Amino acid sequence: MVAASKDNAFKQLMDKNEISYELKFADVQKLIDDETNGNVRAKRRQRESKMGWDYYARYSEIEEFVDGLHSTNDITVSVETIGSSFEGRNIRWISSATATWIINELVTRPFEYTDVLNGIDWYIVPLLNPDGYEYSHTTERFWRKTRSVIPGSSCKGVDPNRNFPFQFGGERTSPNPCSEIYRGSKPLSQNEAVALSNLMKRLLADETNVLSAYISIHAYGQYWFFPWGWKAGLYTDDFEEQLSLGLVVQAMKEVHGTNYTTGTAADILYPVGGASDDYGRNLGIKYTVTVELRNTENYLLNPSEIVPNAEELMAALKVVAARVRRGTESYSQALEAGIRRYDGYEVLSVIPDTLEKLGVLRHIHDSNDGSYDFWTDPVLNRKVDIMVAPELQEEFKQLLEKNGMAYKTKVNNVQSLINQERAANEKARLRNGNGKEGWDYYMRHNEIEEFIRSRPSTGDITVSVETIGTSYEGRNITAVKLSTSPTNSRGILIDANIHAREWITSATATWIINEFVTKPAQYGDLLDGVDYYIIPMVNPDGYEHCHTADRMWRKTRSVNAGSSCLGCDPNRNFPFQFGGEGTSSVPCSDIFKGDHALSESETKALSDYIVRLAGDENVDVRAYLTFHSYGQLWLLPWGYTAGTYPDDYEDQLSLGQAAIAALAGVHNTQYVTGSGADVLYGVGGASDDYGKFSGIKYSVTVEMRDDDEYGFVLPPDQIIPNAQEIMAALRVVAARVRDEA
Repeated sequence: MVAASKDNAFKQLMDKNEISYELKFADVQKLIDDETNGNVRAKRRQRESKMGWDYYARYSEIEEFVDGLHSTNDITVSVETIGSSFEGRNIRWISSATATWIINELVTRPFEYTDVLNGIDWYIVPLLNPDGYEYSHTTERFWRKTRSVIPGSSCKGVDPNRNFPFQFGGERTSPNPCSEIYRGSKPLSQNEAVALSNLMKRLLADETNVLSAYISIHAYGQYWFFPWGWKAGLYTDDFEEQLSLGLVVQAMKEVHGTNYTTGTAADILYPVGGASDDYGRNLGIKYTVTVELRNTENYLLNPSEIVPNAEELMAALKVVAARVRRGTESYSQALEAGIRRYDGYEVLSVIPDTLEKLGVLRHIHDSNDGSYDFWTDPVLNRKVDIMVAPELQEEFKQLLEKNGMAYKTKVNNVQSLINQERAANEKARLRNGNGKEGWDYYMRHNEIEEFIRSRPSTGDITVSVETIGTSYEGRNITAVKLSTSPTNSRGILIDANIHAREWITSATATWIINEFVTKPAQYGDLLDGVDYYIIPMVNPDGYEHCHTADRMWRKTRSVNAGSSCLGCDPNRNFPFQFGGEGTSSVPCSDIFKGDHALSESETKALSDYIVRLAGDENVDVRAYLTFHSYGQLWLLPWGYTAGTYPDDYEDQLSLGQAAIAALAGVHNTQYVTGSGADVLYGVGGASDDYGKFSGIKYSVTVEMRDDDEYGFVLPPDQIIPNAQEIMAALRVVAARVRDEA
């Protein structure tokens, strides 16, 4: 904001230094007048004695509201003055518009917020700077600091969020009393900062309670910041957990579509010394957060946005409450709160080297009700990876030992893998900038949709985007056609993320799309004469559920009549050999086939698309690649039972061998090829066999990286190397498709 008297000089300075600028607001006073008028009109609508949240209450009104709060049988309300400001105003356990709305909701409707209140006490610190708040109402709308007298200066006040002891005087603080970021002459020089500091220390010292989270509410910008904020590139030891709590931004978005960005303030904006959030963390509070509320334009938020803004924050508090409560609750309670963690879960690797041992594992696999998660399925003389919950580990290991099966612990804590993946994901997002697609992190479904629909056709390649169906929960299932010429006579179909937790597949598919669209000249040997039909996300509901609730979710999210278990395995739901080997009739099983073939919206959409392409006289789709993970396998038909092969199996095998040789030539990643049932196990109702049955000659399941350390939780820094390998294999497929008679 620039004063009118300084306007020309400032613009000349910008021009001189070649810094571009644009006019954001031509008249700030008009914004203030509009806010004031909206406040006045809302107050008139309210009875004099009634507190409202369609206007900004004054300090005295907030005090009256606090004093009028009453305990009930459902909730106890305690009000305490924890200090007084420089000018003598009370500092209470309650804040202004958003915080008072939250208090009112919790006090008047506690039965609606049991997920927030159960097992947790809330200490809501007041209008921490009442002097400055009142001054901004009566004299200077943009006043930021306290109102204390500074000896030797005519300027008043200190930035209270630079006045805390931890990293006091650090970056983005000033020793100049007239600066908006004046840190004060010493830490805790301000009554307001002392009051908050004392409260934090007192609560932390209380042995009857555990202070687990501190949320400092600010405006504006729409950010959720966690520590450390005092230095860029510096993170807490539990950074992954801080990041995972940052998923609250998705919960906030789901309320009114408002986009928040999460990360450390030092990384996203700038470092700040002496801030309250870092101070709370340094004292020992695990989760300390600065929330910069609506909007992204200015401080003068229209009063009509108070309630929508507060509703978004309440959604975030539900997530925070679930995380805080998790330390004392059971696993089932954590599931009820919408969060599934895998602390202490192990992945054990077993090689069944006799038919008897294989039979033991097959029996557990086929009768499994969800107790065990077979990351890979039982195959003779091949490594089988099984995720086992902590409470089942002793019993399962005894079973293996009883049957003479040695095992190795592949992953000793699955949650640690998830945390590492999430941390790497979010750090990459911060590097790329909010809203910009990238392939050093795993994009969400809406980001993939935005990416697909923003790819323009050029003179070299035509991009056609089509919604081929919607998921059970109503998300788009989208296909992209890429063509360099209307005379192209052959086609290749690719799909990804049939299984929700196999994130590397959609990342690879979108990378291929981006490469073709942005660099078609480099891929002439793949694009000449061949059109591509790519579906990057077949199972968007399951994929989103992986991101927001359960990283290991595999199935769709449809409701199964008569069962509390959701979804079916979409790769057991296709008509060809439906209900055959490697399928289950138990809805809680990860390989539940569904009530009937094509019972799922997602499989019906893919099936209809396959049938349409196969029946189009103008389209000759010769190859279908369905992307999965993991295991590094190139699986050929038939996959429904061992020892059964199509008449052209020699063609299938020669292409598979050539493809994996080309793939290995990129990063020396070793794949195995053969029929799915021979290499692994028989599977009925799978999409690859269905594609072959529908008339597509080369129908392949590609099981991508890795084969060792990470399983499904492949670090995002492997997306591009993996995609480069697949592109090399695709080059071989394209040549066969184009050149074959």
